[in-house]
Amino acid sequence: MTEPTQEQIKEFWEWCGLKGKWAEGGKYLKFPRLNLTNLFKYAVPLILEELKRLGVVIPLIELFTRWYDKIISLSGDSSDISQITQALFEVCWEVIEKEKAKVCGLNESAHKCRGGGIK
Repeated sequence: MTEPTQEQIKEFWEWCGLKGKWAEGGKYLKFPRLNLTNLFKYAVPLILEELKRLGVVIPLIELFTRWYDKIISLSGDSSDISQITQALFEVCWEVIEKEKAKVCGLNESAHKCRGGGIK
């Protein structure tokens, strides 16, 4: 797994409806840290809604199955909390990308996402 770029982090949190601020040195400030607490607080509820909208019958099971599969595929220590967090971020990011591709494929000019982060 690779660390998300600053642009991905910005887009991710904006998709979740949060606003950030650009700082010197190329980093975004005022976004929550990427940790399990913040992912479950801000992202997971929206990801579950999105999975449901995409036609997944039981979104919670789908999310946790995808997350579990990512954790199992980790090389190295799968009990490392940063890798477990990264795995959840990647699963959420994949859902966002799928939603973005689906919406943009239908009508890119009319696409408005939560928080304005996905264009």
